[in-house]
Amino acid sequence: MLLTSRCACANGSAALIESMFGVTTSDDYRPVAWMGRYPVDVTTMLVGLHVAAAILAAILYAIGASAILVYLQFDSGAIWYSGQIWRLFTYAFVHVPSGLLWFAVEMYMLFVFGREVERFIGRRAYIALYLILLITPAVLLTIWGLWQQSALTGSPALHFGIFIAFATIYPRVELFLRIMAKWVALILAAVYTFQLLAYHAWSDQHALALNRSLRSCRKRARDVLRSGMMFMPRSIRFSIKSPSSALEV
Repeated sequence: MLLTSRCACANGSAALIESMFGVTTSDDYRPVAWMGRYPVDVTTMLVGLHVAAAILAAILYAIGASAILVYLQFDSGAIWYSGQIWRLFTYAFVHVPSGLLWFAVEMYMLFVFGREVERFIGRRAYIALYLILLITPAVLLTIWGLWQQSALTGSPALHFGIFIAFATIYPRVELFLRIMAKWVALILAAVYTFQLLAYHAWSDQHALALNRSLRSCRKRARDVLRSGMMFMPRSIRFSIKSPSSALEV
């Protein structure tokens, strides 16, 4: 009975993802590659890419060539007046050494929660979601730059959007101190918003607001899937010791 219900859930999920992102295949739910006995998925590759970018930034700061990073961060003025459109993509990979401690926490969160989102919606849909969270805030801030110049660096808002996606898919998962994921997402969103207000970081605040808007769209998708997910366990434990299998049933 449990196997039948899980198959029904998978079929319902695949049908919804197909209607949203196009044709989905069984390959979407398989690792991209294998390193020995360890699977390498899109999330693992993204973590590796961000870590490499952070190391490169630290080296540039050490040798006094940090000015190179200025050409990679988002700047609406440089996009409008100099045509530097690569800034729409590269800003998220600029990680200054002063924030490496929080960057490490951010990468761990991406590795744990991003893999679960990728496993649920499939590889292609996950890549599409990541690109939407990456590009859309920059595009909107570029339009906003017609009235007020905006700048943006780093990926906290981007990866917070991935956690919001996880909390939308598994709202009743118990995380830290047995607090459900939906409440953790709400608390972190409130804390992050007050922090941005205190420092008048309007660009980051706009990006965070966009991610919350995207969350409401994903919530509607989750409601469509609810009928197929009703047989899933109500409590899914979060495993700290085994990041590669972040959820234990």
